[in-house]
Amino acid sequence: MSLVPDYLSPIETSGTEKTPPNPARTKMAFARVGYSLVEAIADLIDNSVDAKAGTVLVRFLYDKKGVQRIFIADDGKGMSEDVLSQAMQFGSTLPHRAKDLGQYGIGLKAASFSQCSTFSVVSNDGREISGRRWTNASFERDWLCEKLAESGCRQLLLAPWSGLKLNQKGTIVVWDDLTGLKSGQSTPEETVNRALGELSNHLGLVFHRYLSGEALKILLDVQFVGKRESPSSQEVKPLDPFSYAKSGAIGYPKKFEVELGEDTRVDLNAHIWPPRSNEPAYRLGGGKVASRQGFYFYRNDRLIQAGGWNGYRDDDAEPHLSLARIAVDLPQNIDVSIQKDKVETLPRGFIDAVRQAAVGSIRFPDFIKKAQEVYRTRGRATDGSDFPLVPGRGISKPLRDAARKITAPGESRVRTIDFRWANLDAGTVFEIDRQRRRIVLNELYRKSILAGKRRSENDAQLFKTMLFLLVQDYFDFQAMTKARLEYLEGCNQLLLRSLNE
Repeated sequence: MSLVPDYLSPIETSGTEKTPPNPARTKMAFARVGYSLVEAIADLIDNSVDAKAGTVLVRFLYDKKGVQRIFIADDGKGMSEDVLSQAMQFGSTLPHRAKDLGQYGIGLKAASFSQCSTFSVVSNDGREISGRRWTNASFERDWLCEKLAESGCRQLLLAPWSGLKLNQKGTIVVWDDLTGLKSGQSTPEETVNRALGELSNHLGLVFHRYLSGEALKILLDVQFVGKRESPSSQEVKPLDPFSYAKSGAIGYPKKFEVELGEDTRVDLNAHIWPPRSNEPAYRLGGGKVASRQGFYFYRNDRLIQAGGWNGYRDDDAEPHLSLARIAVDLPQNIDVSIQKDKVETLPRGFIDAVRQAAVGSIRFPDFIKKAQEVYRTRGRATDGSDFPLVPGRGISKPLRDAARKITAPGESRVRTIDFRWANLDAGTVFEIDRQRRRIVLNELYRKSILAGKRRSENDAQLFKTMLFLLVQDYFDFQAMTKARLEYLEGCNQLLLRSLNE
């Protein structure tokens, strides 16, 4: 039984321009395309992005028996009566711009039928409101699509949608008679929570470039049948697979250039994650992290493939390469075949060109070896230059031991940063001596820092410890850039002001 509200009632049926030769078989083929729930919803959000939506809401409606309906609503430009009619036809496709995302997915109808037996679309382009619906009955009536009454469509658009003003412009896709989301032995609440977690991770990853700015907001919420709208919704956070705080290897990431003919160049941004990371951006939702190594293909800032070697290597999940990830932005003039969440075919010669790519004397295979080395040595350089940093002379041994347990737990070898007092310029409270691994404090302000306490080798321990935590990363930066020097100067000026007040 369909759970589309009574106010979404058909007023007539209209045939498609091209009726499939075997409607039942065609519908069954869509249901078996193998797309997961999260992949199908992501494909619909592609259409929302193309419609210039600022916000997309995914809502699960459930009761004591399970999830009964899913809404995907957006505040994009909407569709006119004619455009919606064409979008719902089988055998027809809407024109796409070069930067549209919808041209790379499976489309509105295929994505919907992979998850449900009945789906409706209601849209408002600011001038007219229209609605269409496919049901089992409409398939049996010579493959005819139902046209929905405008009054009912208007009521649906006027319903509360977590702040989306769909009465002005927007589109709602309604999935009923769900086939792709079953509770099984789980309670409805457990099913919904599991689906929300998987969806948040997947959408956060796929659209992380959009979500990290102001281009797009994706909301998730849950409603119980018969109850009013929940007062809050969950916002999907970006999950950037390259958002580590510090690279796993000095000199990375590196940009390798791949030439594919005279007018086509593809950049490979090769990254090495720091080893033993528990960051969500590394785990990417859990599961086997090794399967996330390899190429990350983007098109128009939308992530298409999250890991895999596409023939560069035979083993796509060899653990020693778990830290290797390569961001690849596919240009518009490159022809690729995309299936589900994977690039199936790349241009001829792409993999061979990757093997030959180089940055100076460093070739792409050298990057692979380096990523394996970092994994095997847990990121330790053979000369000990990247052993963990801990506070050294200048604070008491008990405090040094306590700090080591926190900053380098279980490590047998460390590097120490010592503290010393010296006469510095009056405008400086501290300096860092990278070569000798020292934090030098200005003797001129020693009395103010001690605040009446006695001078000693291990004095000002709180102040020294805070400085260590503030600047420890600066001892390992490959270069002291202008921005980093300006930051240290800013820290000095702030400390100087606090001492003078």
